[in-house]
Amino acid sequence: MKDKTPAIGIIGGSGLYRIEQLRDATEQKIETPFGSPSDALIGGNVSGRQVTFCRDMAAVTEFSRTS
Repeated sequence: MKDKTPAIGIIGGSGLYRIEQLRDATEQKIETPFGSPSDALIGGNVSGRQVTFCRDMAAVTEFSRTS
């Protein structure tokens, strides 16, 4: 029987730029009908659960939030 445990999606916020427990991490840039997300999606496993993480802002930002 295939595992039907849902994946977990996390959108980072102030101070959350990476997940230390994330294993087997992969990075994927995507496009949506609404444009690109703020950064690439980071996928991997945390305690055996599939997790996809998107940082609130790119790791290196071109503009400050006050621009």
